[in-house]
Amino acid sequence: MTPIEEKRIFVITTPNPSRATTMSRFIQAHFKKCQLYIAKDGAEAQFKVTNTPPHVVIVDVDLPKMTAEQLIES
Repeated sequence: MTPIEEKRIFVITTPNPSRATTMSRFIQAHFKKCQLYIAKDGAEAQFKVTNTPPHVVIVDVDLPKMTAEQLIES
């Protein structure tokens, strides 16, 4: 297995920096081998998900540029 396959990849999507920090810390405490990507809006999350397929996507309900529902459907 290559190192990237051993890591769990997460995308956290929230416009709230405090919430992103809290979620990042929680994930890092429970998954020692993980890669975290933070997206501030739905369009940025869609780009990250397309380019680096994650294992988990955490989506805030209130997103600018694209609703959470639109992101999930895309």
